[in-house]
Amino acid sequence: RMVHVPADRARWLPSGYGKVEDKVGFADGFPLLLIGQASLDDLSAKVGRPLEMLRFRPNLVVEGSEAFAEDGWKRIRIGDIEFRLLKG
Repeated sequence: RMVHVPADRARWLPSGYGKVEDKVGFADGFPLLLIGQASLDDLSAKVGRPLEMLRFRPNLVVEGSEAFAEDGWKRIRIGDIEFRLLKG
């Protein structure tokens, strides 16, 4: 089923993030959630048991970086598309 959110029904990003005109359609706050595999592995070690990635509901999982490196990233590129990262 194809669905559409009209521009007048879109949600604004949380205050203080992104540009004034930035909106999302179906997301609660941000359209994409990113996590590093090393971050989940580090957290699992601290908790003492394996945690499932789905617990954090990411859209993007990054491998090959140090734990929590993604918290300081400002931009990422996937193919020809560059994304601004607004919040750690």
